[in-house]
Amino acid sequence: MCGACHHVAADPRVAGPQRREAAAAAVTALTGLAVRPAIGVWTVASPTGRQQVCSSLEELAATASDLSGVSSHRIAEAALDAAADQGR
Repeated sequence: MCGACHHVAADPRVAGPQRREAAAAAVTALTGLAVRPAIGVWTVASPTGRQQVCSSLEELAATASDLSGVSSHRIAEAALDAAADQGR
């Protein structure tokens, strides 16, 4: 990746629709934010309706943390645990 197109390769731990959906559901449950998977991204909506698009797990965790006050580490861990359960 050269960075010119701003495309970020998908994290294999959350790759695929079932894993992305599970990660979104876990972040929603933990933070109370509306998190939805889309092709290659997640959308995060705050209670006031503010929406952000996140293209990586790190960005999702940081955005959800900023909006909810829950630590980004805890959010990422919950998302990864939920996604890992889909692989079993």
